[in-house]
Amino acid sequence: MSLVPVPTEPSAKQVREGRASPAGSLVGAATGLVVSVPLATWWVVGDLSPQVAGTLSYDLGPYNVAPGLELALGLFAVTVTVLCLAILIRATARHRLEPIWWAVLAPALLAGVVLAVAWRAATAGFVGAPIGGGVPALVAGGGLAAVLVAVTLVVAVIIGRHSAAPPPG
Repeated sequence: MSLVPVPTEPSAKQVREGRASPAGSLVGAATGLVVSVPLATWWVVGDLSPQVAGTLSYDLGPYNVAPGLELALGLFAVTVTVLCLAILIRATARHRLEPIWWAVLAPALLAGVVLAVAWRAATAGFVGAPIGGGVPALVAGGGLAAVLVAVTLVVAVIIGRHSAAPPPG
């Protein structure tokens, strides 16, 4: 079991259709997923400012994004997320992508979700004390660092055990 997608010789049809690199399509899908998940999360979470009649104060932002552009970006990000997930899940089921790569993708996706929510909280308006951006920064920073370190150690142990195992045969 290798840690990289299994290279296969492309068929003449794949070369004609521009699908000659299965590893390239998986890298593209993984990249698309890592980029689209934070944007989709940002859109789904929406503005976290309280709905009050008074004037809101801001530490950061808010960045004025036209509602139509925000909707288009959000829908595009959700679509890309779903398509990339489908490609990667299918590749894993067909043994073109080793399952260990999900241990690499999962923390990156978690980091994107946490940072998108923290960004929405940091750019939200507030009435009174400006703690909305500080709390997510503390929680996101420390919690995310702990999760990433733990996952890195687990993946390193799995890779180390895999490398030390004698080859089958």
